[in-house]
Amino acid sequence: MPAAYDFCTLFDSRYLPRALALYRSLEEFCDDFTLRAVCMDEESRQLLDALELPKLRQISIRDIERWDPGLRAVRPARSRTEYCWTSTASVCRFVLHDEPHIDTLTYLDADLCFFGSPAPMYDELGDGSILLVPHRTAQTEEAMGVYNVGWVTFRNDPTGNAALDWWRDRCLEWCHARIEPGRYGDQKYLDDWPVRFPGVHVSEHPGAGMLSWDAPSHVLSSAGPGQVLVDGLPLIFHHHEGLHIHPRTRASTLLARLTRVYHESGPARPSFVWTALALPSEALVEPVWKPYVGRLVDAFRDLARVGAPPQLGLTQLRPRLALSQVLRHGLPPALFRPYRRLPVALRNRVWRALSSSPPSGVS
Repeated sequence: MPAAYDFCTLFDSRYLPRALALYRSLEEFCDDFTLRAVCMDEESRQLLDALELPKLRQISIRDIERWDPGLRAVRPARSRTEYCWTSTASVCRFVLHDEPHIDTLTYLDADLCFFGSPAPMYDELGDGSILLVPHRTAQTEEAMGVYNVGWVTFRNDPTGNAALDWWRDRCLEWCHARIEPGRYGDQKYLDDWPVRFPGVHVSEHPGAGMLSWDAPSHVLSSAGPGQVLVDGLPLIFHHHEGLHIHPRTRASTLLARLTRVYHESGPARPSFVWTALALPSEALVEPVWKPYVGRLVDAFRDLARVGAPPQLGLTQLRPRLALSQVLRHGLPPALFRPYRRLPVALRNRVWRALSSSPPSGVS
């Protein structure tokens, strides 16, 4: 019998702890679901096998590449991150081909975390074919796209499959971690879908796909322990994009204790230090980020139990990134006004040079 909610995601070993946190959050808020997990490397596949998660179906990227040789052909021309982005549409196409009984399939980024039931999202979809979640800041829409790929739902009908075929072809042609006119990764290709395809619905729920840089435009409140409201409606899921997780060292611990930019995971073991490229507001740290970090602590512990190396999912603290983060979020905003007047594409090139990492989706 089909699951009530059919999801898929993809990740490599760097994001495996986040994917496990996503799975645990789905367990809490979905009575009946299946998460298809596409492992982009052998290490994550073996560790997931050892965890034996009952509502997870594991898929190897090699199986998808055998089914879609065009995807495999572009792999040498893409970075690890770019290849993950390139694969998204192909993953969805493979799942719907492999499991034709599925009515609606929702792709989720591995760094999402659920804080409530996803049922309102499917109510918004209704009998439509595609559900998109918008960015809620004009600056982000201009550079990275009108919609966020963190959640995209496809009905297994002619429109949903046509959109996936079109998206897959565009991503094979070009899918890179840089901003060009009309293009950014796999994301800006969605901009015109409401007019390109029939039956496209755009979520209007303020608690759907919230990003940290969205918070100033919303009213956050609490309906009780662990219950976050966004403009009076329950927070469904938060997208923890741009998160950096570092091993606890003297340098990282000192940064966490002297700045508001870096945070310790708390007294629980294993412990680490974390920061986000879009620094969470104080209104989000306690109700949203700290519970998510708690899920990550549990995920690291579960993975260690089945033999994961201690550094799995952690990145070494780079002085250049630490300095740029502290300066970016610690200096008076007036000092950054000239920078913010630069074109978005140029700002992201500067930020990429400072941080030695691809842009996170915010500038």
